[in-house]
Amino acid sequence: AILKRMRPFVEKRQVSRALSVAEAYFSGGSDNKGEGEDVGDKIVELSIGGDGPDVSASDNIEGDKHLALPTPPSLPVPPSPSQPAPISPSQPAQSSSSKKKKMSSKHVSKLDYSSLNPAMLDIAVHNLNHPHENAMINRAIALGNSQVNSRRFAEAEKTFRAVLNDDAKSFAAYLGIGSAKAMQGDLIAANKDFTLAVKHGPAISECWKRRGQTMQALGRRAEAISDVRKAIKLMEEGRKHPKENRQRIKGKAVTDPDAYNQLGNMLYQSKFYRAALDEGFLRCLQAFGNPTSDESGELGTLIGGGGVSGIYNMVGLCNTSLGDYEEGKKAFATCLSIEANFKEAWVNLGQLHRDYGNTADAIQSFAKAFALDSSYVHAYHLSGLCFYSMGNYAMAISAFLGGLNGAQQQQKAGNADPKAQNVPALFHMLGVSFQALGLYPRAMEYFKQVPRSIPSGVILEGAVVVAKHSSWYNRELAFFLWTKLDQPINSWELDDEVSEIIKEGWSKRKDYKDIQVHSNALKYMQVTKSIPAVDLSKALLGKEWLSTAARLGRFIQLKSQGFVANERQHRQFGFAVMEAAQFMKERKVKCGWRESMNVLVKWRQISEPNDPVWWIDKLTKASLKEGFGLQTPLVTGELRVIRYYPYFNKAFAMLKKLMVTQCKLGDKVGEVVKRSKTLDELYNLVEDDFWVIVPCFSEVTGENMEGTRLTLQKYYEGMRAQNVSETDKVGFEFTIRTPSTPHRFKQFNEQFKKIWNDLQEVFERGGEKGGGAFKTDMLRLALKFFYYWVCFGPLTRGSAAVGYAGMVAIVRLGGFEIIGGMQEKVQLDWEAILSVRAEAFIDEQVGWLEANTIEHGEDDDSEDEEDVANRISNALPTLRARIEALNAQPNGQPNRLAQSLGR
Repeated sequence: AILKRMRPFVEKRQVSRALSVAEAYFSGGSDNKGEGEDVGDKIVELSIGGDGPDVSASDNIEGDKHLALPTPPSLPVPPSPSQPAPISPSQPAQSSSSKKKKMSSKHVSKLDYSSLNPAMLDIAVHNLNHPHENAMINRAIALGNSQVNSRRFAEAEKTFRAVLNDDAKSFAAYLGIGSAKAMQGDLIAANKDFTLAVKHGPAISECWKRRGQTMQALGRRAEAISDVRKAIKLMEEGRKHPKENRQRIKGKAVTDPDAYNQLGNMLYQSKFYRAALDEGFLRCLQAFGNPTSDESGELGTLIGGGGVSGIYNMVGLCNTSLGDYEEGKKAFATCLSIEANFKEAWVNLGQLHRDYGNTADAIQSFAKAFALDSSYVHAYHLSGLCFYSMGNYAMAISAFLGGLNGAQQQQKAGNADPKAQNVPALFHMLGVSFQALGLYPRAMEYFKQVPRSIPSGVILEGAVVVAKHSSWYNRELAFFLWTKLDQPINSWELDDEVSEIIKEGWSKRKDYKDIQVHSNALKYMQVTKSIPAVDLSKALLGKEWLSTAARLGRFIQLKSQGFVANERQHRQFGFAVMEAAQFMKERKVKCGWRESMNVLVKWRQISEPNDPVWWIDKLTKASLKEGFGLQTPLVTGELRVIRYYPYFNKAFAMLKKLMVTQCKLGDKVGEVVKRSKTLDELYNLVEDDFWVIVPCFSEVTGENMEGTRLTLQKYYEGMRAQNVSETDKVGFEFTIRTPSTPHRFKQFNEQFKKIWNDLQEVFERGGEKGGGAFKTDMLRLALKFFYYWVCFGPLTRGSAAVGYAGMVAIVRLGGFEIIGGMQEKVQLDWEAILSVRAEAFIDEQVGWLEANTIEHGEDDDSEDEEDVANRISNALPTLRARIEALNAQPNGQPNRLAQSLGR
């Protein structure tokens, strides 16, 4: 770092100014942590803003959160054995021996000091943090430090061993040996040496900090955090060691800021987001006076990594994880104002926008990132996922291919990091995207590449794990659908013909090797040889049909944070609603509820190949018997789930209300429950994990069929790590859960039979279209169906989305159409599951629904649905026709970009 500052003056022959810079640096006591591996200060060097959990593609109702997380590099960068700082007589001596006893220098006096310039050796000795009482031992320690930083590890260890021969309690020697071993990748041995350093220098913060860094690199999170906290405590004990590990910045004394940075990173990796902010990154910034620039680069040399801009980047990630969108956005903006070329921060900002549903801003941020680095794989990957979540598969494919090209560029340049590139995830998403377009041969090519591209010898995590498990299941489904492309759509059923073991394995993300089912690929290959893929040049429907589907599909778009507008899912929703309404109308509702709902389920299954959508009672009997569980979190640890946290207060109030009657806490405790304001307070009252059940009463028997469970559990991050520790507990998991059992299926089956009987009666009494009473009756039945459906949750995924479609189909059956879409900041499924009685939910929502419902037909620009030839089941009789309809552009023309990618 100091050479970089001197170089401009040297090049201009301004030698005196260059020397002045150097002299000011050394005399001022700034901590030169250098660049690269010369004088690195961290065992675990965290690159700012690297790769996260992937996300499986989300639809308009469900989805997972994904963040761009910092990841450690393949080889840890070690600390310098000592940090330069001004000498103070009050600093503790290294040896614990008697001050009056003269320390031997027999062994260190025999060392060869000629490799280090005498003047530089004197400066290095002068800047030792903890000078030894023996001057020769100080010279040896300075020499050893230089040898470590020059990667002359054997010589360094020989030097430090000489020190230990003269003083067996020299913690500085153990720090030096440990650093040398860490740089060579022997972290276990390094940790032992740092432990000896702690033993002989228990009051020296550097010993604790170094050991904490190795603990983190070894995956011993709790011990790592404890050690670095101890180091910070020692640094802040000015009464005992007023000069220890202190530098002067712009005339103001501060504590070693990188210790806070290190602690922040450790806490962040352990998902202690609040502590990472308060104890780590914010205190690091406070040590600098909360700077908003670092023009000289001086501050960056004190904290390494991404410097001040990197700290703001981490502040942004912590705030994002805590669900604070505005503070996260503000931190990323500050980061980028300091360093506009910080590509990782652009990616994190893009992911923040995407998580909150602001896709236009997200795409712009991702584009900034790969404009800075055309081989930035992670930016292409997240950009592709963003386009995929929008239903724009052509652009998603383009981005995923860009990621593969970037990986190849990195490989050619020798910079490839197989673990960081997520290449298997890119292949997987390319396969899924081509599968969605009906280009099954191309999809198979990419699915086959997934296992071949998984790097050997690394622990799989995040998107790579999903890709490994899901690609096999996706390939099986794609082959099956390929065989059905030209068969009548009503002649086959996915749920009946795909193995229940495969369906369950995919839904639970089991390793396909563990499900003991053979692939049907070879059998399918014989059939598919003569079946061409979907032709992207065709668009069988006119724009009127597409317009009607899009208009109806707008209702599925929730106007709440985190829900991305997916045009393809909107269109699917519209087609599904039209077909289901036509199906029931043609039969005058003299059809089973399940038969009607299966029309909607099939559309959901074929439109989104990345989601395992199955009827739960079509899984294995064992799975159904034990209660296949659906789960949606509001809070996970300290993470506030973006989409669902807006319903936290309502769910929390319901939890308290039901605890009083269901947890048998007694009257006195019941009063405490009512006054409680946090999850922690409620958990401590029960002193264990617990749940309460929101009632859902049957209209047939009057019994409580058991609605949604509100579940509160202590969150153990250690469950996801190798080392489980009490300190790995962080926060709670506050979720809604719905266990599907044979008994619940039987209960809800009777309830839906009643709803369908009532629907048939109202429809027959009202005729084709009726007056106000008929409209009100139809809307109330639509809401009643929706209430029981979402409380039931009969699908492995997509229950809410299909429930919305069912409600709109019933409204359309009555000759009406909902205009304007969903209410602002309302998620109707959450309103339903947190209502104790169906009638209460209906009464609350029917007024809004009536005010936003009109008769359809006169202003309907679709073709005449009374014409049998124009019914969806006849207009789109095969899977091929339905995929072509989903692929077409809104004007009815083929997707040209998709065509070119298909070729």
